[in-house]
Amino acid sequence: MSCLGRWPKLTLFIAMFEMAATAVAATPPLAAFGSTPSVSKLSLSPDGSRYAVLVGSDENSEIQIRLLADNKLVTVTPTKAKVRGIQWAGPDHLLVTVSTTADVLGLTGPRREWYLMRDYSFKTKRWKSAFESPQNSMNVVSGAATALSIKNKSILIVPGIYFPSNRGVSCLIRSDLDSGSTRISENGNEDTIDWLVGNDGSPVARVDYVEATGEWRLFLRGGGNSFRRSYTEKAALDRPSLLGFGQDGKTVLVSTHKSGAWETHEVDIATATWADARPDLDRDSLITDPSTDYLIGTIEESLEDIDYRFFNPADQKVWTGVRRAFPGELVTLASWSDDRMTIIAKVEGPTNGAAYYVIDRRTKSARFLADQYAGIAPADLGRVETLHYKAGDDTDIPAYLT
Repeated sequence: MSCLGRWPKLTLFIAMFEMAATAVAATPPLAAFGSTPSVSKLSLSPDGSRYAVLVGSDENSEIQIRLLADNKLVTVTPTKAKVRGIQWAGPDHLLVTVSTTADVLGLTGPRREWYLMRDYSFKTKRWKSAFESPQNSMNVVSGAATALSIKNKSILIVPGIYFPSNRGVSCLIRSDLDSGSTRISENGNEDTIDWLVGNDGSPVARVDYVEATGEWRLFLRGGGNSFRRSYTEKAALDRPSLLGFGQDGKTVLVSTHKSGAWETHEVDIATATWADARPDLDRDSLITDPSTDYLIGTIEESLEDIDYRFFNPADQKVWTGVRRAFPGELVTLASWSDDRMTIIAKVEGPTNGAAYYVIDRRTKSARFLADQYAGIAPADLGRVETLHYKAGDDTDIPAYLT
């Protein structure tokens, strides 16, 4: 199934990206303030030379790839499907995950949403499917993809679905993005629901969930060729989650509710040893290194602020400097290059409204890239205040006043 089609160019948004100074003729209509973002899913290439972005509305959108230095348009591709994710596979491949709701010929079951992945190659300057479905499998993605550079080859590992019999089973599909060679690299079973792939392309962890018994099972591959079951928890409701790698890649992170509260533990891949719970990781989200997927920090969000905490003091210093460049405004990390020298940040506040900025650490400069919402200038946005009030049962409820 192809979900990238040909639509007319969105000249309004292309012009906006050229950063021509325009005057706002009138106050934006009320509907503009309730619309989805005109610019979203910005993703910077690993070397910081290009960026990709989703531009447009729910009804009319396109994927743009631009050079960061001069904002020159490299390619623009209209899409009728919902874009779920944009990620880079090295500097020469851009991966876009889209979804579509459909019935699949030959499969029984309710109509459902399927995820597909497309690959843009800067060598061929063409879009194609990120992988061809191996025999007895589907060309759909069933989990988070891992993009790797192995022996100077751009390798993609994606969870997929294959049919050893008449029932679909989770598997890992390995694709060489340059040659197009594709194969199933690992088979799961009817209970497999998750995988974690290492930097060599091999899975280091697998999760099975047995619906009949409510058992959540963690399997680890520590130095051997086969998985071994390292943990089992009966969890009919609050299932544990495999969150990803720890800080050094030698541990995995597991969130569990077994104690009665959610706690995050590091589990040693080689020995299957569980460390004590880490309260410092029980925050709203985790930050991972874009080049290794190892844990590098955490994020905690509140009404007034978004707090980034990086484990490496150098990373923390960089982010503190970014925030200081926009005093009195809310700053979030949209994307950054592998060497942290180029950063795209989203800035929200009375000075910039809602906009994206490029921070170049080499030149110690910040420049405007794009407004998040087309046609809404900073002057059109009123002051936002935070407040707390008590519900009837005395529960504290945080809220915004706009």
